[in-house]
Amino acid sequence: MTQIESNTDVENEDLNVLSADNPLKNPEHDRLGYAPFAKNLADSICKMSPPQGFVTAVYVLLGV
Repeated sequence: MTQIESNTDVENEDLNVLSADNPLKNPEHDRLGYAPFAKNLADSICKMSPPQGFVTAVYVLLGV
């Protein structure tokens, strides 16, 4: 097992920003430019009122 040690807090913060488990709270930190798409998707979902529930999936292809 490989263990990575960080010498600075800045390196740790950079790793946390890119973690899939930590969503961005400020659109200004969106390095990939998905904030406008995410806002439109969220607005559309909030306007829906499906009678029996709702399931959605979003697939993002990077580097294509």
